[in-house]
Amino acid sequence: MLLRLPDAISFEDAVLLDTLGVAVRGIRQSRFRMGDNVVVVGAGAIGLAVIQLLKIAGARHITALNRSAETGACLKLGAHLALNPTAEGAGLQEKMMALYKGVGAVSRL
Repeated sequence: MLLRLPDAISFEDAVLLDTLGVAVRGIRQSRFRMGDNVVVVGAGAIGLAVIQLLKIAGARHITALNRSAETGACLKLGAHLALNPTAEGAGLQEKMMALYKGVGAVSRL
């Protein structure tokens, strides 16, 4: 599908429309509600957009899981905690359960 880009939107801004659209759709499909604890798996362009949107939407606590050693972008864009599952190893599940007091993050899929 082709859509005409309005003159008011620059090409630099327009390049983000697809990424943001995918992020919004994912959040809607998850049935996120303000005040939820959430875990975002993957911190590429879409994951980072999800983190920002969840922060704006009122997530209580955002944990980002990313295999890359670089977690600074996750924290800078709104995650409260960024973990590398490979580095955490078998202790990741226990750490997540302790973080969320045995409840874990909300799952509504």
